[in-house]
Amino acid sequence: MAKDELKARNPLELKRQHLDELMGAVPEPMRDGNTNYIIATLENAMQDPVDMSDPKMIEARIGDYFKNCIEYGLKPHLPGFALALGMDVNTLKGLFTNRMVSKESLSVIQKGIAMVESMFISNMLDQRIHPATAIFMCKNWFDYSDASDITIHRQQNDTQDTKAIENKYKSVVDMDDEDNVIDVKDAKVVSNGKN
Repeated sequence: MAKDELKARNPLELKRQHLDELMGAVPEPMRDGNTNYIIATLENAMQDPVDMSDPKMIEARIGDYFKNCIEYGLKPHLPGFALALGMDVNTLKGLFTNRMVSKESLSVIQKGIAMVESMFISNMLDQRIHPATAIFMCKNWFDYSDASDITIHRQQNDTQDTKAIENKYKSVVDMDDEDNVIDVKDAKVVSNGKN
């Protein structure tokens, strides 16, 4: 094949050809699920770096990731999404906490994460993902939690005593025998109701 012909071909096509060579040219009908996971992961990892200051380029890469999932029959997931953008999940989350890219880029990335989350929840509700696995992943990937704490901050000029505040919130807070506010979900002491 001449160099000009190679240049004219799609770079992703050339990378796929290289991947087939790496995979021992496994014919498509003989590929199993693991082979598809490996090929899709390699394709994501071998892509050119994304310019994180270019929202259009980020959007195109996110589209490529979802097309890749469709092509190989894979469920979208946050580590694969992050890899398609050239990073790991912690770095991806760090983009938001450290404001490392523009608001426009963050908006595109957030939309992509929301799409992954929506597809993940749909798979979970359709019981395509084991519930324990789904709960673990929701907590780690999407910051879900199954416990809530109630914290009441009193202002300096607040004249209500502790008992009056406890009575005000009694309908939403359970109290133990010693007037400690307890979290119903895991029954741990959150705060002491005494002065």
